[in-house]
Amino acid sequence: MAPGRRALGGLTTVAVVLALAVTGCGGGDSSAPGTASTGATDGAAAVDVEAQGNSPASDGGESSAQKGEPAANGKQASGEATGASGKKKHAPLQLPTGKPEEGATPEQIEAVPTADIAVTVPGGLTAANTCNGKELSPTVKWRNVPPDTAELALFVMPLKPVPGSSSPLYFDWAVAGIDPSLGELKAGEVPQGAVVGRNSAGKNAWDLCPQGSAPENYIFALYALPESLGPKAGFDPLELRKEATAASDNVGLYSVTF
Repeated sequence: MAPGRRALGGLTTVAVVLALAVTGCGGGDSSAPGTASTGATDGAAAVDVEAQGNSPASDGGESSAQKGEPAANGKQASGEATGASGKKKHAPLQLPTGKPEEGATPEQIEAVPTADIAVTVPGGLTAANTCNGKELSPTVKWRNVPPDTAELALFVMPLKPVPGSSSPLYFDWAVAGIDPSLGELKAGEVPQGAVVGRNSAGKNAWDLCPQGSAPENYIFALYALPESLGPKAGFDPLELRKEATAASDNVGLYSVTF
């Protein structure tokens, strides 16, 4: 660049700096917070651009950064685009291509073992299930028994301790040796091959006698056992439950209020 051109550019830059210092950025009130510092910064940038021979006066007011030219330090500018607001615009995400992954087939889902045994008492508990009625055991249904189960054991217990009982748990009913291929115990029945333990009332049977008139909660706990515990009729429910807990953690729980 000729010496005269450089001198002219320097005068132009000085004029720009003076104008910004007087009027502020965009001609606003120079007393506003931050206005003076903004104008000075812009002026310094203008001086730096002029020193590189790219003054706004020489290229129609378009800076090298706006034209996409190399930065003043000689390094190529970042490949990230910049919008009018000055924020970076990232390139659009590339969506995956190819055939979507196939989901599991019904056969595969059925073959997956699960420990989430679901137990239900469809009809709940009624007066017919108590010692004041027909004293029939209720219908109990279940599903999702693990495929490696050898037998099932069912225990029915009140949630609250029974006054006067020496046992930490009170058992209204206990049935063991249940065939895992079954999906329910029908009302008033015990399936073939299963045995009934001696409940806390001293009976080898279902026996439900609620204390008082307040509602009580009863827990139905169904254990899936990987090996048979060899229970006999009249077994001790407390001891068998301890064995079942030690042998397996696959248990389904259901609460009924009566």
